[in-house]
Amino acid sequence: MNVAQNESDLERLENTARSGDGEAQHRLAMIKCAGDLADYPYGDQSFQAGLEWLRHSAQRGNVISQYQYGRLCFEWRGDDLFGDGLLAAIAYWERAYANGSNFNDPDERAAAAMAALELAELNHYAMFDYGELFKPDPDKAVVWYERSARLRNTDAADALSDAIYRENRDVFDWDAGEQHSEVLDKLFEYTKKAADQGYPYAKVRLAVLYAIGIGVAVDPDKALSLVRETCSTYPHTVAEQCLKMVKERDMTIRDALYECRNYIG
Repeated sequence: MNVAQNESDLERLENTARSGDGEAQHRLAMIKCAGDLADYPYGDQSFQAGLEWLRHSAQRGNVISQYQYGRLCFEWRGDDLFGDGLLAAIAYWERAYANGSNFNDPDERAAAAMAALELAELNHYAMFDYGELFKPDPDKAVVWYERSARLRNTDAADALSDAIYRENRDVFDWDAGEQHSEVLDKLFEYTKKAADQGYPYAKVRLAVLYAIGIGVAVDPDKALSLVRETCSTYPHTVAEQCLKMVKERDMTIRDALYECRNYIG
């Protein structure tokens, strides 16, 4: 395709974008921003024009644009182009989740899942102080993690597993055998999802669940297999220490995990 044809195609795309087509606006934004929203070249008119088209696309309901524009609002909050970006980011992420979670398009569902993950992490990291503008809420974090995980975001599944594990590990009954409750079954479900995707910390958490029967039947062989698998693929200190106890001190995997329980999570 020659330059003239490229210019003609761009002109047609701009005309379609001006007519209010959200998809065309998103494509035009990507062209103006050179497809890279990670950098922020001050004074670059093309980039700033791309941001405007991205905002228009987001306002027209394009899910991917809503997620991306929310991300920019958050990263550049306080900047003149975005003003009070934190609240804008939250609003765009909430819209992206509400819209994208109902669509079958994989890209839109992925954007919705990422938007939910952003909202989960915003609420999860309570050590960040946003003043009166926003107060992190750990309970809301769990809700958003679960929403993201339901859209098959494995990062969210791992984070949700970690959050539920940390909240409940001090009340595990290591001697009761198989134990079930709504929370414990949810813990097993999301821990297994993350472990199946190769997350090493999730594998060690899952080993604990199998070793003592949290949300699943007690299976020490499965627990030991998970610890060995983690050691063979990832330099995980707790897993290595547990395996050393089993080999050198002739401990059961259940007892080794119990000894290391305060360092798992």
